[in-house]
Amino acid sequence: MSLKYFHLLFIALSALLAFGFTFWCWGQQHIPAGISALVMGVGLLIYGAFFIHKIKSLPVWSMLVGLSMVTLARPAAACLVCAGDPNAAMSRGIRAGLGGMLGLVLVVLLAFGVFFIYLLKRSQMARPSENKGA
Repeated sequence: MSLKYFHLLFIALSALLAFGFTFWCWGQQHIPAGISALVMGVGLLIYGAFFIHKIKSLPVWSMLVGLSMVTLARPAAACLVCAGDPNAAMSRGIRAGLGGMLGLVLVVLLAFGVFFIYLLKRSQMARPSENKGA
C-alpha cells in the first residue's frame, strides 16, 4: 500500500470517526462537542477532496474499494460489559489485547522521547560555545 492510499484511508477513517462522534454527542446532549466534531468531519472531507484533486493518478476503483471496506465492516462488541462474564476467555483476551496495545503505545512514545533528547543533544553540540568568542 502506497503512502497515497494510506493517506486517503486515514482521512476517510478520521472523517467517519468524527461523524460518528458527532451523532454520539448529539444523543448524549453534548451539543458543542457535536458541532465541533461535525466541523472537523466536514473539514476532513474538504481536505480529502483537495488531496484527491492533487493526485489525479489515483484510480477511482481503489477509492471505491477502500470506501466499501470501511462502510461494510461489522461493529465489534469488544468491551467487558458487552462480553459478559469478566472471567470468561473473551474478557481475558480483551484485557491482554489492551495491555499489548498499551505496551506498544508506551514503547513508541519512549522512542519519540529518546529521539528528541538525541536531537536536543546534537543541536547543543553543533552550537558554538558562547565562551569561546571572548
